[in-house]
Amino acid sequence: MVLNLFVGRRDSMHRDDSYLRDLLMEIEDSPDIVFITRRPLSASAELKKQNHHLELLCDCGFLARVNDNAYRLTSAGHDFTQALRNETIWSKTRSKVAEAGGYVTLEILSTIAIGYLKQEISKATGLTL
Repeated sequence: MVLNLFVGRRDSMHRDDSYLRDLLMEIEDSPDIVFITRRPLSASAELKKQNHHLELLCDCGFLARVNDNAYRLTSAGHDFTQALRNETIWSKTRSKVAEAGGYVTLEILSTIAIGYLKQEISKATGLTL
């Protein structure tokens, strides 16, 4: 049995892949080495969503937690972000996810996106990756 400490709240903590993509690009585009967040007791729904997604990115190794409020991109996080940055690759990735029923793990999402990135590089260079 799960105890709901937020009775009456309608905030959803579902993973939002488009939000993850935007967050990764925001972090990578930042001039700072680390991304700083806040964790107030009465956080807004948007800040809760951000913090939840930061933790999801840590769970799969795309971010590393520097301290309670700071994160940095890992090498795998940079690779995933580069694949997601390309609109064509992102569109193809989302299309394949939809064909698979609309939901895949973050690891599979990364594998699909990086697979499409490798295809694009192979086409451009003639190399087999």
